[in-house]
Amino acid sequence: MVRMAFQLIGFIILAGTVSAQEGQMVRMNLADCLARALLVSPDLEQAEINVKLMEARFSEAKSSTILPQLQLTQIFGPAPGIEGDPNNVETIRSDLGNLGIFSRTSVELLQPIYTFGKIRGAQDAARAGLEAGEAGVDRKKEDIVLQIRSLYHSLVLAMALREVVLEGQVDVQKARKRVNELIEEDSDDVGQNDLFKIDVFDYEVK
Repeated sequence: MVRMAFQLIGFIILAGTVSAQEGQMVRMNLADCLARALLVSPDLEQAEINVKLMEARFSEAKSSTILPQLQLTQIFGPAPGIEGDPNNVETIRSDLGNLGIFSRTSVELLQPIYTFGKIRGAQDAARAGLEAGEAGVDRKKEDIVLQIRSLYHSLVLAMALREVVLEGQVDVQKARKRVNELIEEDSDDVGQNDLFKIDVFDYEVK
């Protein structure tokens, strides 16, 4: 799950980078991210390919009771001539100097009449496989949407918290500057201990 999420993010970044021209920033909202993820996801593409294979198998199973099966067999090869008395089998020999061509062609036409449920079973299995494949595509889409939504909102939250932290760093610098000014003025309200507290807080912010 985690690996697939990072793959999706990687594909989205790659696709966005390719579409950017001359270093322009590509801005994407949640809808854009979802559309891009569903477009470039290799897992979703594989699931859709599997559905196409299942559709072909289902179509083949349905046509098995309608269309006859035609099988063409052709055999050919070199055939030596014969020499000797045809009426005397013992005198007949192969004449390799007189080669010919042997050829045989057969055509078989099969039309299923009753297969004791075999064809119906194949159709039911193919139909179930197709339905499972289609359900797999829908489930994969839902997984991708869920992951992208989670990652997107996590990113938005992280960016908002970063702004808070940056503002906190500015406030820390202002506080340090003010404490130093009061220390230089020999104020009794602050001391070196306050600077130490500010340094500790600054460290935690960083």
